[in-house]
Amino acid sequence: MSCRVLERSNAVGGRAATLEWHGVRVDPGLPFLHARSAEFGDVLNELDPSGKVVGWPSEVITPRLAALPDSLKPGYRRMARRAGIGEFAARLGRGADVRFDTAAHALAEDDGRLVVETATGDRMAAPFVVVATPIAECLRLCASLVRMWPDADTKLARLRTVRVVPTVVTLAGYDAGTLEIPFHIWYPLETVMIQAIVNDSSKRDPGATQVLAVHARSRYSAEALGQPVRDAEAGLLWELGELLGAGAAAPRWRQTIVWPQAWVRSRDSIGQPMVFESPRGGRLALIGDAFANDAGLEGAYMSGLSIAEQIATLPAVRERVGGLPSAPR
Repeated sequence: MSCRVLERSNAVGGRAATLEWHGVRVDPGLPFLHARSAEFGDVLNELDPSGKVVGWPSEVITPRLAALPDSLKPGYRRMARRAGIGEFAARLGRGADVRFDTAAHALAEDDGRLVVETATGDRMAAPFVVVATPIAECLRLCASLVRMWPDADTKLARLRTVRVVPTVVTLAGYDAGTLEIPFHIWYPLETVMIQAIVNDSSKRDPGATQVLAVHARSRYSAEALGQPVRDAEAGLLWELGELLGAGAAAPRWRQTIVWPQAWVRSRDSIGQPMVFESPRGGRLALIGDAFANDAGLEGAYMSGLSIAEQIATLPAVRERVGGLPSAPR
């Protein structure tokens, strides 16, 4: 049984990737790893223990305002990584057939197999295709293909009810020792633009360049969509200066990232992978945090694991998939 992964970026991880700017590794999306279930906790503990920053973040201001406040409660398993939380995604992708910088452009069906066409025109076919993209992209790729399949109308209608929250993050770099930052993460109470300030450098080696990851509130992020990135960045840095002093508003370098579809509201989650079955035998599955009981990275991982177990163990699926490589056509 073979599997091929098409990754539109040049690295695995998405918002769980670690990036590098000005020679500094930064986590622009998820600031730390955490686990509610023992199963996911065991997976996190398989990472190299020497790179673990146990219990980070421990210095948190107003944790009740976090998107996932339970992850910050005493006894909840959490950690940061000195080299960045992207180590987790990189470990999952190790040894896999991952095609980087390869975006899926369209899906079709041909003789009981699903065909994935890439943005460059390459075509690959397989009896089982798993899509792990933001909701809007799921709908764009899948809706026209599956609309005549059994139960497709009901499933597509449910998919369209899922609301996705955008996020704007400004990374601000300073010379070591420039700022006094007495916290790991701060969730300010009375701010208009800033949702969270992450002291990213506090999980790195001592003496590292100071880096703050400034996460915008969802409303401010939504208003920033379609506007010049520098405008959103200027607002976040201005409010950062109001909170931490004028020096914080004038970093040595800055970089702003916009995720139009960053995360799914937990109340909108579908709760389990969504599978479409063609009358001709092909199967299409949608996974990610929108298709899980748990939010965030843990949910995304568990939804993928659920589909992997189906492919590996269900006789009807094995009969279709076993020994059939996903080869270019």
